[in-house]
Amino acid sequence: MLPGAFSAFHRVLNNEELWYIHYGTITLHIIDSSGHLMTRELGTDISEGQYPVISVPKNCWQAAEIGQGVSYAFGSVVCAPVFHFERFELGMHNALIAQFPQYGDVITRLT
Repeated sequence: MLPGAFSAFHRVLNNEELWYIHYGTITLHIIDSSGHLMTRELGTDISEGQYPVISVPKNCWQAAEIGQGVSYAFGSVVCAPVFHFERFELGMHNALIAQFPQYGDVITRLT
């Protein structure tokens, strides 16, 4: 992931996603089924509160962006059970803003 690149808000309806970091940091934003936004730093410095692996439950909205001040980051995602594209939903800006107006800044940045 390069500066300015991001993974837009999306959700997977039939499985969870496991995010792994290999280099740098990635900020992961998750809106859970109760509508609560969690922001977690995917990284290898556990003493700084970073997570080397983050699990996103099925049906939760998620988006990711490169960490502040990082020149690039490398991570991977594993889905279980098997990913089916027809069970994937890309978040639409207006619909997400209508549903979660309190998170307008992050939704606007990552849709």
